[in-house]
Amino acid sequence: MLEKARELDRQAGVEINYVEGFAESTGLPDASFDVVTAGQCWHWFERSRAAAETLRLLRDGGAVLIAHFDWLPLPGSVVEATEALILAHNPQWSLAGGCGIHWRWFADLSTAGFIALESFSFDVDQLYSHESWRGVSAPVQASRLPSRLQRWSASIPNTQPYSPNTSRQNRCTFPIESLR
Repeated sequence: MLEKARELDRQAGVEINYVEGFAESTGLPDASFDVVTAGQCWHWFERSRAAAETLRLLRDGGAVLIAHFDWLPLPGSVVEATEALILAHNPQWSLAGGCGIHWRWFADLSTAGFIALESFSFDVDQLYSHESWRGVSAPVQASRLPSRLQRWSASIPNTQPYSPNTSRQNRCTFPIESLR
């Protein structure tokens, strides 16, 4: 991925210094950034350590931005069907039934020492074709049994793009008592 990024940089005429490291222990100097961003990745980290490292890296007045694009299993949606397929083959899968708000991430940041936490969310109807939905859905690939996937795929109309109604975050309850 870094080589592809460097290629794109060359094409755009920009020069960027990429540094490989771990979110939990970057090895970078204290207070060296105004902003730290994490896009589509916070769930992969050892979150409490990543939050502490993020705080260490930020200058006074700095900010952290955690961005995440979620699918929502609304009744009758392709996402609901996808999650049912995954659960049929992996009943221990813990990511089913999401609402787009990851309240534990607030606890991670608060525990690390961040204050004045804010959240912003919005709805996006992201359209996928029949083929691209199967490709974008890594959990489907991970749960794939050819006969079951073929039956599931055939049950979804192929006439129009899907809208999994991504990011209906504002319709979920934020369990504030879990942060105390």
